[in-house]
Amino acid sequence: MSVRQRLAAVAATLLMSVSGLVVASSPGLAAADASSAVAPAAVPVGTYRIRNMERPGECLQADPRTAPAIGTAMAMVPCSDSIYQRWLFGSANPSFPSGFNEVRNAAGRCLDAHDRGGVVHGNIIHLDDCNKSPNQAWAFSVPPSHGVVCMWRAHLCDKVLDQQLYYTAGLGYRVHLMNTHGRANQDWYVEAVG
Repeated sequence: MSVRQRLAAVAATLLMSVSGLVVASSPGLAAADASSAVAPAAVPVGTYRIRNMERPGECLQADPRTAPAIGTAMAMVPCSDSIYQRWLFGSANPSFPSGFNEVRNAAGRCLDAHDRGGVVHGNIIHLDDCNKSPNQAWAFSVPPSHGVVCMWRAHLCDKVLDQQLYYTAGLGYRVHLMNTHGRANQDWYVEAVG
């Protein structure tokens, strides 16, 4: 992508953030360029459901069989009014880069990526005690926009939130970190809930 195209993409992202929110890239950015995109703004403080464009009728949920325990896996299940699908996006932590939020569930646990010797392809997304670590700093698109979800520790989007393409019995479609590829299962949006 040329410098001119990259600047146009950044300008489009910033323009979209005025009317809504953009995670770390606009849908028009090529997957290869998502790693160089920067989130313009954090999601406003509030409670949200997290949806994936691959299966828009499903929401991110902590496994109710083990929630709110540390290590509880995340999965995509049909959207409902369940407290396990409500996520509080807190105010920006001063130790996080601009545009990154800490994301908590109703029990006060944070969305976290397992750290198996570093941020690697396949790390499972789970609940953990909130500790302000880079594994818990997420950049989502500001509603009503959508895009890739980056984790701060993942070096500005070389690894993104990804919905697995296979179903796990009793849990649903699990969620993990994956290399950026630009398909719909890496395209996310948040919606405010009352």
